[in-house]
Amino acid sequence: MKPHRSKTAIVSGNKSIATEILEDWLDASTNFYVYYNQLIACVSQSIHTVSSYQQPTFIGQCPLDRLVSIVIDMQAELEVLVKEMKELDKKESKGRSSSSTAKKELKLAKHTRRLNKLNQHASTRLWLAGLSPS
Repeated sequence: MKPHRSKTAIVSGNKSIATEILEDWLDASTNFYVYYNQLIACVSQSIHTVSSYQQPTFIGQCPLDRLVSIVIDMQAELEVLVKEMKELDKKESKGRSSSSTAKKELKLAKHTRRLNKLNQHASTRLWLAGLSPS
């Protein structure tokens, strides 16, 4: 099941950011959040359902380490994205950025591509995890 954000109106304090870029980023971010939580639930459930002596190596047809690695990758990417936007805001507040709107639009578009790539990996791994082990 693919996560999907409802198509409600987006209200932004900065009307100069292109609506399409913002909507694409919001969709990617929403999907990222949903997939991340599904991965956490999947890994947590599998670890808690077996004894402490017998750790699962596969969930469905997906290796457990692949599920854990995508969770770690998603956490790291989120930290990078937040850091990049904070740096852009700092530059803007110090008056160093003359074309801050264009830079924010470009940064959001890049973030969207990176989020969508992770979302695709997460979706595939969740699909594999949902398949029968045999």
